[in-house]
Amino acid sequence: MINNKKLNIQNVAENELEHLYTLHQYTLHTYNRHKENYQQLQDEIFELSGRNKILRHNNPKLFHITISMLTLNNNLLKKANQIFNDNEMKIKELMKNKEVKIKGLGHFCHKRGKQIPYCNVSSIYMDIDESNLTDLSHFLIREFIKEEIIDPDNLKAMNIGFINQMYKPLKFHLTMFRVDQSDYSFKEIFDRYKDYEFGTVQIDYVDISTRFNYGQDGFYTPSARIVL
Repeated sequence: MINNKKLNIQNVAENELEHLYTLHQYTLHTYNRHKENYQQLQDEIFELSGRNKILRHNNPKLFHITISMLTLNNNLLKKANQIFNDNEMKIKELMKNKEVKIKGLGHFCHKRGKQIPYCNVSSIYMDIDESNLTDLSHFLIREFIKEEIIDPDNLKAMNIGFINQMYKPLKFHLTMFRVDQSDYSFKEIFDRYKDYEFGTVQIDYVDISTRFNYGQDGFYTPSARIVL
């Protein structure tokens, strides 16, 4: 969870601070038409692991690509929603006729514990070809920085990079599993699926989503949404 400390919080009691911020993310949603293929791949990997209980499936209804996670109070959330509303046509233009290619598996590691290849894995994800996403991510992150929703001094902690004059997540990805800390080696799984081609997906809409708050479709409830 990343806090954007743009408010003067020195005089806020600790028990009030918990209610000051709500966790949001702005996401690219690929909707339910890819859910069955995603779930089939999950099942294959789970079986190959020997149905290992350290693997926790990510819900197929939450199939999405995260640009950034933000912790916002109500005022900052209103500003973020306004940026979406004011730039709807620009966002649609940046994603016009663009599909996203998904190929291969990757993983993140727990920060604590031995850093052994394919071990101490914290999550398993499908890798994303970012070429059709960087223009959009740069535009949104730049606007959020301009309006002081994102602190430019906090980019590293938010896993955002400024590479080749473009703001973007350090790693575009689609999470498949959360993984409990363990020395279990996933080498066989990564060797088998390193070149796996999921195919291309069409992005259906861009959201500012409220995490842990779900709509009727099972996806995170949006505070703002642009249908592409």
